[in-house]
Amino acid sequence: MSGIRSRNPKLTQAKMRETNEYYNAYIRAARRVARQMTRELRKDALDAGWSPSLAGAIKILFITGEFRVHVPDELENEIFDAEYGNENGSPSAVIRKFANKVDDLANMLDENLKKELKGLK
Repeated sequence: MSGIRSRNPKLTQAKMRETNEYYNAYIRAARRVARQMTRELRKDALDAGWSPSLAGAIKILFITGEFRVHVPDELENEIFDAEYGNENGSPSAVIRKFANKVDDLANMLDENLKKELKGLK
C-alpha cells in the first residue's frame, strides 16, 4: 500500500477536517460571487436593451473551479442574436464584455473568501 501514514491518526483527521472546511469556505465564496456576477450581467444585458426574459435567463455558474456564463438551450439562438446582432438589431457584446471583468471577479472572490475564512479561525 502506498501513501504517507501519520503516526497520529487524530492529527490526520483534524487536518482533513480543516482542509474540508477551507475547501467548503472557498466553494461558498465562489457561489456567492457567481450570484453577484449574475446580477451584474443581467443588469448589463437590460441596460443594453435585452428583453427582461432574455436577461433573466443568463447566469454565472461556478463549475469545476471555473466561472462560466450559462445560457439555457431553449434561448440559445435568441441570446446569440442579442449578443452578436442580426438583421433586426445591432450587437451588444454583453457577455463578451463581461468576460473581460476577470480582475473584478478575482477581487470579489477574494473579499468573499476572507469573509468565509473569518468564521473558521
